[in-house]
Amino acid sequence: MLYVDCVAGVAGDMLLGALLDAGADAERVRSGLGGLGIEGLELRLERAERHAIAATRARVVAAPGQPERTWASARELIDGAGLPARAHARAQEALARLARAEGRVHGVPPEQVHLHEAGAVDALAEVCGVA
Repeated sequence: MLYVDCVAGVAGDMLLGALLDAGADAERVRSGLGGLGIEGLELRLERAERHAIAATRARVVAAPGQPERTWASARELIDGAGLPARAHARAQEALARLARAEGRVHGVPPEQVHLHEAGAVDALAEVCGVA
């Protein structure tokens, strides 16, 4: 069992790095991310130290010029990624919550939401990697 106490939120790269430190298989994560079909997508892992605490730093990079994504296009990427069922469901639910929240803020239906930051390659890959 894992309990994540993220009262003030959580950064996707930090959570992904922490899960990898806790024993998640980096190659399985990379394999899952490869299924997204995003040009040049790569998960880079580095060791980092802050205030005498060592951890894994996870960075997601991709080819420049990625398109802006809607919730619908992000869902399609996840649907086609071949993720394990539980990871697929968790990633879809996380993005659905983001789309609903963005929709409320911008006054548009979730289907019309442009995910901006959440639709960026790094955020999409971090959500799927964590899931």
